[in-house]
Amino acid sequence: MLNLLKADLRMFLRMRFVHILLLLCITFTVLGMLLLRLHVADLSIIGIDANGYALLVNSYHPNNNVGLLIGIMACKLTSQEFAFGTIRNKIISGHKRWHVYLSLSLSLGIVASFFFIINVVLNGLLGSFILNYGRPWSRTELHHLIEMTGVALVLFLLFILLAIFISTLMRSAGLSIVVYFFTVLSLDFSFVLADRVSGQNPFIQDLFSFIPLYQLYRIISEGYSRSIAIKVLLISPFYYLLFLLIGMFFFERRDIK
Repeated sequence: MLNLLKADLRMFLRMRFVHILLLLCITFTVLGMLLLRLHVADLSIIGIDANGYALLVNSYHPNNNVGLLIGIMACKLTSQEFAFGTIRNKIISGHKRWHVYLSLSLSLGIVASFFFIINVVLNGLLGSFILNYGRPWSRTELHHLIEMTGVALVLFLLFILLAIFISTLMRSAGLSIVVYFFTVLSLDFSFVLADRVSGQNPFIQDLFSFIPLYQLYRIISEGYSRSIAIKVLLISPFYYLLFLLIGMFFFERRDIK
């Protein structure tokens, strides 16, 4: 299992597609920052924060440019494993199916984490340099950023597991990307709607609070708190296990061509 994980990780990190995507992520972040700098006065008029801290927090969103690119990468690489016969060769070589699926999920999770952290750091540094950080800087603030980013990463990786699961079912890169894209948009819409409705019915917010992905939207929209972090860390392992088990269930029962 460990050798399979090392081989998968080495393969993904050496792919030209991954390198191009990383370059695109950096390019989109830099261009977005420059465009934001041109309109920072307009944003301040309508009450939108445009500073390094706000950009860093917003970079957690799976529906922004880089967030979607990372999800697309997971869909593409998973579908490619089926299309190129790599999955089939691994199984023929004697690897158990659940080992193959777990290795694929872990290796893509590591690559996605690398992209996520680069995006967060780049947004924070460039935003602070170009627009000002927006908050007093101290060692406590650094610890706050590390803790908040770690919790956000735990939540963001659930989207990667979702992308892998969708791609395992669809087997087509194009179809998987479309389904993933609309799934993320639908979740985004439902969480925004829940925020509005929960103002009149707190029970709905309590119900949604047990969905880790909703906590990510709360961190972005309302701010980070230890209570959110505790709930995320208590509930997320259940969802990780659920995504993996359901994915393995379908993976075990589908023909590998």
